[in-house]
Amino acid sequence: MLPLRQGESIAVFDDLLSGSLPLGTLLALIEQVLARPLHGVFNIDSRNRLSKADATVTLAPQLNLPGANMCRRSVNRRPLAAAQKTCGIDVAKFEATMGMPMPVLPTKIYSVCKEYENAAP
Repeated sequence: MLPLRQGESIAVFDDLLSGSLPLGTLLALIEQVLARPLHGVFNIDSRNRLSKADATVTLAPQLNLPGANMCRRSVNRRPLAAAQKTCGIDVAKFEATMGMPMPVLPTKIYSVCKEYENAAP
């Protein structure tokens, strides 16, 4: 995100969706599964999806980056490589079996930023 600090504009895609979890959250969930062995195949991911644009717009102020120079774009505008439009998976079976809701992305973005802030010298 260096171009943002230098006042340059960057394109953020509003039609690519992702639902990834931070590694620490994923490891904590796997630990819970190991403590309570399950049978079957389960999806472990965040409950919701965010566009790459929404994730970047949420993340930028947490890292003291300016957001004014972010330009929302469609990946279709300039296709450089084929990509899936959504990388999310259905976590309902895991939530029902474990009796707990999966995390939502904005909450995880804030917690990762807090970890980053606390680790900075």
